[in-house]
Amino acid sequence: MPLSRTVAYIFVLTLVISPSQAAEPVAKLRGHSANVHQAVVSPDGKWIASASDDKTVRIWSMPEGKATAELEGHTDRVWTVAFSPDTKLLASSSFNGEVIIWTVPDGKLRSRLKGHHGWVMSTAFSPDGRLLASGADDKTVRIWNIGNLKEERKLEGHSDYVKSVRFSPDGRVLASASNDKTSRLWSVSGGKQLATLKGHTQRVNDAVFIPDGSLLATVSDDRTAQLWKVPSGERVKELEWKSDFGKSAAFSPDGKVLATGGYEAIQLWAVAEGRLIREIKGHKGQVLSVVFSPDGSLLGSASWNGDNAAKLWSVPDGKSVAVLSGHTGTINSVCFSPDGRYVVTASNDGSVRIWRNKE
Repeated sequence: MPLSRTVAYIFVLTLVISPSQAAEPVAKLRGHSANVHQAVVSPDGKWIASASDDKTVRIWSMPEGKATAELEGHTDRVWTVAFSPDTKLLASSSFNGEVIIWTVPDGKLRSRLKGHHGWVMSTAFSPDGRLLASGADDKTVRIWNIGNLKEERKLEGHSDYVKSVRFSPDGRVLASASNDKTSRLWSVSGGKQLATLKGHTQRVNDAVFIPDGSLLATVSDDRTAQLWKVPSGERVKELEWKSDFGKSAAFSPDGKVLATGGYEAIQLWAVAEGRLIREIKGHKGQVLSVVFSPDGSLLGSASWNGDNAAKLWSVPDGKSVAVLSGHTGTINSVCFSPDGRYVVTASNDGSVRIWRNKE
């Protein structure tokens, strides 16, 4: 299939949003003493886990926001947290190369996974929960067996930091994105490299699978998103915009829309045609996080060093639904609860907040 190229002409397709009424948080979760890099909701919707520069992980109840466990064991800043699909385990990663597995909800340390040398930038459980993948600034991807808590394989090939790792929905393919300007597809069962995805001209910041697993989207500092076939790695579309770096991406639950986060703007793309549906402006600063609600009707977003607010947008028309303001520092992550009733944000002000979604 020939490569198609789509350029977003902002003066035609940009939708500028006026401020909407600020929402009030259901709970303000305080306890961390430094930046909170990430907060995620467990698959069963009962718990929140947060990762902080204070070298701790915390588990909180949903939606009350009650602190249930303070997980101490890391000796350096904690960057990521990820729940296993059955919510029984939690993985956290640190700047010193260590990944720790904890039990949920009591927060007991189950195992230290050692192998990386440097900042572990991304972690992900396989869909069946049997494996954990991690990517680090030592240029490697590692796959860990959760059954015996040992390294199953080390994947080498990248020549710079590995920033993102994700399993395909069927768990057969692992994608990695790197500062070396490439993404790679790996066979999970054998560790073989299936494809090197070359086409970006600057570092690749994120790689996400479409829900049916047939495509991978990558976003880069070169102001493009690329769509690739899985597992062949054939590039089928290039989506280009005029605002700054692309830091984040997410597919809608039905796979029809791709959201990308640029500087002060979010782009919504029709996946099948590679067509820009609209560009939404309303943030100040780089958009670090974009996420669809479980039913696909809303998009959540958060930006860096700008307005210290997360925002909710209506996907069909791009209109602002709510501004989640109150944090006093950059919001590093935003996510929905599995039932879509709540939104959770994590900030450099050291707090996590729970917001009610009034959709």
